[in-house]
Amino acid sequence: MRSRLAVNAALNVLTGVSSAGFAFVVPVLLSHRIDSSGLSIWSIVLQTSAYVAPFTFGIQSVLSRRVAVAHERAGSGHRELLETMTVALRMLSLAAMAYLVLGLAAAWALDRIYPALPSDRLTEARIAFGLFIVGQATLIPAAGLAGYFFGVQRNLVVALNVIGSKLLAGSVIVFGADSLGLPIASGLAAAVTAGFSVALHSRYISSVATIKRSGDPLAAMQQVRVQLVRECVPISVWALATFLIYGGSTSVASLVDFVGFPAYAMASAISMLLLGLHGAAFGPFIPHVAVVAERGGGQAVAAALSRASMLSALISVTTVAAFALFGEATISLLVAREYQPAVTTLLTILLIGNSVRLIGLPYANTLIGLGMQGKILWTPVIEAGVAFGAAIVLGGHYGLVGVAWGMAIGGVASVLVHLVVNMRVTRDAVPAARTALLAAAGPVVVAWLIFALLD
Repeated sequence: MRSRLAVNAALNVLTGVSSAGFAFVVPVLLSHRIDSSGLSIWSIVLQTSAYVAPFTFGIQSVLSRRVAVAHERAGSGHRELLETMTVALRMLSLAAMAYLVLGLAAAWALDRIYPALPSDRLTEARIAFGLFIVGQATLIPAAGLAGYFFGVQRNLVVALNVIGSKLLAGSVIVFGADSLGLPIASGLAAAVTAGFSVALHSRYISSVATIKRSGDPLAAMQQVRVQLVRECVPISVWALATFLIYGGSTSVASLVDFVGFPAYAMASAISMLLLGLHGAAFGPFIPHVAVVAERGGGQAVAAALSRASMLSALISVTTVAAFALFGEATISLLVAREYQPAVTTLLTILLIGNSVRLIGLPYANTLIGLGMQGKILWTPVIEAGVAFGAAIVLGGHYGLVGVAWGMAIGGVASVLVHLVVNMRVTRDAVPAARTALLAAAGPVVVAWLIFALLD
């Protein structure tokens, strides 16, 4: 089972790297091919991908756990699996429609949202924004499909889909933005995204074709709907909080400084690589914990959490070391000269915030795997409130640097809430969680101290 977990984690890392790479490489390459106003518009268009997550209600994590348990039990569990997926996909389809309506409304109101947007480019910005939104809407049901494949531990299907989608869409944008124009390049990228989402759905249909429904599917699905909503409400709070921490803070940055926003977008995309690595590495940990708990109980879960926490620390320390050794040189090599100083400064702050916040990710995913996410809702609420509020206040006083520090302050708040509040509530189900978190925090803090002294 550990070998499968390692393989799935590796596949998820590749998936996360491709997503983070798309968010970073595309703006970086565009910075060498189009003018500054065009880059600001593209940065706003690409930012719409951050708004997808809140509309998925965190259902991917819930599905991966439920599908894993149903698959483990087999028999009636397979029927429950099909009913769960049917309800989930219907919910996500409605959410996708809501996302699409709101996104198109935002496209129409771009001039009010961004008064600094050049009036002579408003029409093409609206069209590009609206078309890209259409493609992103298809990713909402696709999140449910990904949850199914993660649950049955067929992560390769999702990895190939995401990597192919990001690679092709990114190529279309980079090579088409200048020659084809912003609206056409955006439309083609949206078509690529939608096409890959349809392909993932086809793979899902083939996978469940042999599963028979229960005798009374309507009654069964009603029961599943109630259960899904109950489980998704806490995860939805987490998803909304994560959006406010990352997407919300980035939106604040775009409003604070429209002209300088591309530098923040590039720095944020690089820092999100750390988030992507953690999320990819510990995404499979949720169904893994669910299965471990079914077989071995609390001590087995505690042992798994300890190993995962040290892996989390290793990822963060490696990232800090890589940034200390190669960060400035890499930025000077890739990023256009006019953006380099701002990107370097902002990236340092954002990496601090992410590396601190993500220390607690294995613990949070452990609780999701145990179905206990409702017991720790104060963490995302407090972190999002602190991060988003600080981004607004500090951004108003210090510009983009203030927004970045707001996100970093939120990361510290998250770890403190885990230590002071959550681990008291969950100590019986997850013993030694405090020890695991503190053991992971030590190397990360030491790495940042060494980097600061060397600098």
